[in-house]
Amino acid sequence: MLVPDIEFETYYTSLPVPASTVAALYRDHGTSEQFHSEIKTELDLERLPSGKFATNDLALHLGLFAYNLLRLIGQESLKADAAPLRKNVKRRRIRTVIQNMITLASKWSITADSGN
Repeated sequence: MLVPDIEFETYYTSLPVPASTVAALYRDHGTSEQFHSEIKTELDLERLPSGKFATNDLALHLGLFAYNLLRLIGQESLKADAAPLRKNVKRRRIRTVIQNMITLASKWSITADSGN
């Protein structure tokens, strides 16, 4: 009696698309927020380095370039058998990609050093 049996969602938009498309766009908003959170926390871009717009613009562009490279590496690593997966995933977090790169580099370094 305390919880209603009927739930509804209301969206107000001026987009010239069907209601199902608007609902899908709203659901994808959470994915967008997750990417935004990764850029801020894992690349340490929560606070930009300067009070000057041009400097912050450059820092943000370089950060986004690094983020996109790491995302590309992460997506390619899903195709390879280099790092086994515990469960079926569609993407890897940037922190995981960086950690895997460090692990693989240290293994390669140890192997290269033992060959001398």
